[in-house]
Amino acid sequence: MTILLRHILVSDLAGAILGHADALEGLRLWLAHEREHMGVVYFTRHPVLFPRQLLERFKLPTPDFLISAQGAEIYDFALEERISSWSGQQDAGWNAEEARRVALLRSDVHLQPEEYQTSRAVSLEISTLTPRRVRELELALARDAVVAQIAVSGDYVTLLPRGSHPCTAIDFIAQRLRIPTEHVIVSVGDECDATVFQRGFAGTATANSGVALPAALAGKVYRSPFSYADGVIDGVQYWRERWQHSNDANAGRAHPPER
Repeated sequence: MTILLRHILVSDLAGAILGHADALEGLRLWLAHEREHMGVVYFTRHPVLFPRQLLERFKLPTPDFLISAQGAEIYDFALEERISSWSGQQDAGWNAEEARRVALLRSDVHLQPEEYQTSRAVSLEISTLTPRRVRELELALARDAVVAQIAVSGDYVTLLPRGSHPCTAIDFIAQRLRIPTEHVIVSVGDECDATVFQRGFAGTATANSGVALPAALAGKVYRSPFSYADGVIDGVQYWRERWQHSNDANAGRAHPPER
């Protein structure tokens, strides 16, 4: 990337960008004029075997990066490949084939379709999914010394390298692009929790988001009155204005009026 980026927009796909056709079209038009000094990253908790097909399916503007599988994978669209250095920073004990083998020993566990299987994620479906069944799977993996993290989303379970989380992947991208943490705008919708803001990012919760915000995040997460992609745009505008006011205030203190 040869341009000088001032900040990054990181947005949850399922809950913040997708969900309203008119708002998505507005986002496409808005991004066409805003990309010069702003990096764009999408994230999804689901594994994505074919990132380019995902964009084509939903007619999404091409981002710089896609974070998928709960943060286990980062895809670089400029290079058209997954970032191997990120995978190398995660748990060295991860073995997808072994995790898959042990999980499928249980009669109530089945693989999801191939498009949800990657080298960093094993996507499963468990009949009558309950916390007890997830715990039983966790114990079965431990008995066979399989190093894995279990992520539950709706009726599905994904086995991932231990330590996978969207916020650590976002932090990795920010460092790669040399963007300060406070200039990373993270927008979430209805499929995320507040842990995605824990690195000190500038947060936006769209109006359709039900995310519960602890007191520690007061003033760090903006609740937009707009839903889906409209809320994403509103969040970027809110943080830009806040940064500008802060810069103006600092400039005033640095140069007090003459008496």
